[in-house]
Amino acid sequence: MNDQVATRRRYLATVGAVGTAGLAGCSDTLAGELLDSGVDEATRERYIGVATRMAADVEAWHRARRRTARWLALTDVAQNGTSEERQAWLQTEAEQLPEDVYQVHIVDPSDNWTVVASTSGPKVGEVLNTREAPWQNDTLEYGDDGVFTSRAVEALTRSLVSFVTQLGTDGDRRHLLVVQTDVDELASTDSQPTAEVYSQIVNRDGRIVAGTRETDRLDRNDGTLSAYPDGPEAEAVVGALGGESGFVDEPAINDSDEVDGDDGPYVVAYAPVENRAWAVLTHVPKATAKSG
Repeated sequence: MNDQVATRRRYLATVGAVGTAGLAGCSDTLAGELLDSGVDEATRERYIGVATRMAADVEAWHRARRRTARWLALTDVAQNGTSEERQAWLQTEAEQLPEDVYQVHIVDPSDNWTVVASTSGPKVGEVLNTREAPWQNDTLEYGDDGVFTSRAVEALTRSLVSFVTQLGTDGDRRHLLVVQTDVDELASTDSQPTAEVYSQIVNRDGRIVAGTRETDRLDRNDGTLSAYPDGPEAEAVVGALGGESGFVDEPAINDSDEVDGDDGPYVVAYAPVENRAWAVLTHVPKATAKSG
């Protein structure tokens, strides 16, 4: 493998585990309550560590996919190629992209957001659907790296986050490169300590972006992300979106349909995703937590 290919793969590779960041403990009162209920401090910190590691992985993935979009956009064929050259290039790239990259399009926003080239050939000539790209009518705020990151939406039976960057002009038209990522695919690769423990990514609206439990594609076809029990008011969501890590006996989850047979009731460890309006919540059967 030559240096150029090796560098390219480092840019595009799916992010692996990045280690456990430092842990923030609960308040003394809450910690005391949990210890009284049979959950010791070491167990509490262990599961906070699970949530914190996944949050760090999600943030690393976010940075990596911004690099993916930027790297693709800076290639000569993306900048200067004809429609046919761009299409052939993207079809080849489709075989090299990480598993969580669902589709890549080049679109013309001045022509009703028509797809002019795509890793999915049948999309060429179609209009980018507003359900999969509701952000297209917004003023896109590009970061210092020139990449815009969309909010997560339910579309195409997936939880999609799009990374968008500008390409060179075609006459007086400016095209955009859109990298659509499947957050379900990302979350499903994150390992959990036991089969009964599962983690979910929840956004600021209290919606479940994705989780480590496999999501049936049919359940991803109602046009909206599912609501987390108690939504943005859930204790774990409030804590994580406030930038804290912790561990709670979450009433909302235990009063919901999420409790399944012998697994419930749950306690929940939580951690924030840095620089994102997302929380990672790790759900642990209370019996498992008490047993250490």
